Amino acid sequence: MIRYWKKYTLLSAILLCCFEVLGTPIIIFSKENIIQNIGDNIEIFEDKSTKLTINDILNNQPFFKQSTQKVPNLGVSTSAFWIRITIQNITNDNFLMLSIAQPTIEEVDFYSISPDGNMVSEKEGAFQSFHKRKIQHQDFIFELNILKGQTKTYYIKIRSSDQIVVPVVIGTPRKIMEQITQKDTLYGLFFGIFLVMFLYNFFIYFTLHDRTYLYYCLYIILVALTQGTLHGQAFRFVWPDSAWLAKNSAFLFPSITGIAALLFVSFFLQVKIYAAGLNRVLYTLVFIFLVSILLLFLNQYVISFTIMQLNTTIVCLFILYLSYVVLKRGFRPAKFFLLAWSSLLIGAIIFVLKDFGIFPYNAFTENTLIGGSAIEVTLLSFALADKINIFKKEKEKSQAETLRLSMANEQIIKNQNIILEKQVKERTTDLENALTDLKDTQVQLVESEKMASLGVLTAGVAHEINNPINFVSANIKPLTLNINDLVTLIEHYELIHTTPAEDMPKLLAEIDALKQQLDIPLVTEEIQIMLQTIKEGASRTAEIVEGLRNFSRLDESDFKNANVHEGIDSTLMLLRSTIPPQIKIIKQYNAVDGKIDCFPGQLNQVFMNIINNAIQAIKAKEQLEDESITIQTMRDEKYFHIRIADTGIGMSEEVKSKVFDPFFTTKKVGEGTGLGLSIVHKIIEKHDGKINVTSTIGKGTTFAIQLAIQPKSMHS
Repeated sequence: MIRYWKKYTLLSAILLCCFEVLGTPIIIFSKENIIQNIGDNIEIFEDKSTKLTINDILNNQPFFKQSTQKVPNLGVSTSAFWIRITIQNITNDNFLMLSIAQPTIEEVDFYSISPDGNMVSEKEGAFQSFHKRKIQHQDFIFELNILKGQTKTYYIKIRSSDQIVVPVVIGTPRKIMEQITQKDTLYGLFFGIFLVMFLYNFFIYFTLHDRTYLYYCLYIILVALTQGTLHGQAFRFVWPDSAWLAKNSAFLFPSITGIAALLFVSFFLQVKIYAAGLNRVLYTLVFIFLVSILLLFLNQYVISFTIMQLNTTIVCLFILYLSYVVLKRGFRPAKFFLLAWSSLLIGAIIFVLKDFGIFPYNAFTENTLIGGSAIEVTLLSFALADKINIFKKEKEKSQAETLRLSMANEQIIKNQNIILEKQVKERTTDLENALTDLKDTQVQLVESEKMASLGVLTAGVAHEINNPINFVSANIKPLTLNINDLVTLIEHYELIHTTPAEDMPKLLAEIDALKQQLDIPLVTEEIQIMLQTIKEGASRTAEIVEGLRNFSRLDESDFKNANVHEGIDSTLMLLRSTIPPQIKIIKQYNAVDGKIDCFPGQLNQVFMNIINNAIQAIKAKEQLEDESITIQTMRDEKYFHIRIADTGIGMSEEVKSKVFDPFFTTKKVGEGTGLGLSIVHKIIEKHDGKINVTSTIGKGTTFAIQLAIQPKSMHS
């Protein structure tokens, strides 16, 4: 909106003539190819009443104090601040721009005063929709129309509830746009890293159902929102029409992110186990963040911001100390956590010291916070991966101990049988008690066999998911380089708008040369290929996760109607990494309807044990040729029939007669417990079914399974 104050013409002219006498700094813009930081050449006046208007400023001419900081830091205040800037343009470019790269300022009023007294005003900030801004960017950017040799004065009124930092620069539109394009590209890469880390850990959460990953995903989202709030992308892209969020998000999201960080730390570092005495301190800090949020809703902005800042500082130091304590007490993943948190803390310290003028305000110091955050989330993902390795080793150790106990118990049973044969008449009562104890031990060993199957399953999933993840990670760097080439070409095209007509042929020639140098068709083709590769990797990962979900059926532990074919398919998918290329899987699903009443998870365990034994039986052959595993299904009115045949080494009649006995195995010591087929037999009996085995040495083995479509024992 443009307003004219003719009555101030004489006053403005007199003031302009007296600038040198009064000591008012005049900013001389003389170089078109640079962006000039003018923070230490502006004048600042604090309006504690917040009620002064531009008329009052021009009439009364209050005392303006010249800034001594490259980036003025006005602190946290309820006052309004007036900034006076006088610029003389001695370049040939009559059109300049002024940028204030602090998106969290709530209210910015810009007034331009010409030497003849005319005034133009613009109002921007969180009080109005982002789409109403004249220049659509999160930074506050204003146009300066200054003819060569002309001097103009500008007034800027600033108000904000949080810390007010004013990085003010001027430059030509081309240089300003180059700067903001570089910043937007950097922010895009930053948020891309957060998206990749979120999706990666979200997939792992659905695989392992470990709440630590869920808290970490929540933490990643909130950190991204907090960074987006502080750098303006959230107001620009997420809530451009919400004045309330634009004003309060800088108070709200840092506190919520602090709470999420503390909860994630509590689960990841297992504070209740390794540092129980510090757990109360952790939840006290969570409570302080909640108080800060409550004060925000009571409109106590200064108190809320002060509490949030102080508590955030304490939380950073506390988490650093906590991770050190947990590491000293033997929790290995804490070293990654300590390194990650240190990188974030260093980035935050440099970012804050930059605002106080201790470090220079440049592209590095301005982006250390988001850089530290990106490094932090990446290292924390490594820490979570290391945690999986620890759990894997613990499971392997547990399985080895279980096997040792199984063998020891088997020997005990044999010794007891010898003793019982000699003393059967005298110790009948003792024998019955011993048999009861053996049944209890057998139940425990059955559960141990289930854990061993879970170990095989986990190894298969880890092997399967590694390849598609490598597809994604291997293409990120070349894709970034190609995108940078395209950005370089776009930047040259943007010069068309600011290049004079007489220089246009030269510019177009440079653009053509650049296109040939970069080989744009090849770059485009490579980008499409890499995006297709990433898409295939993501699709493969989703397929693996879906197969794991179908196999585990953690949500289907009850007796229900389920599809047998789906269980077989998911089992084959999870065993795919163990199947040599010489083995062909032949599926002949002659049963049109594969649904029966059953325990789906238990049937999957049946398929896992039988098919895995078939694979091992084929691998045991001295030479693999055209081997196969054939799976057939049929059904009649009462039963569902499944036939699994392999071309393995087969088994003798003696082995076949004992194949379903507990603890019987033909494998080497340490390779099997002998409980797999015993468990299979019990599961099939539980479903009112039968299992028969036929085998010929050197030709293969066939398991024929018969399952009741509606087991009477389950419906009674």
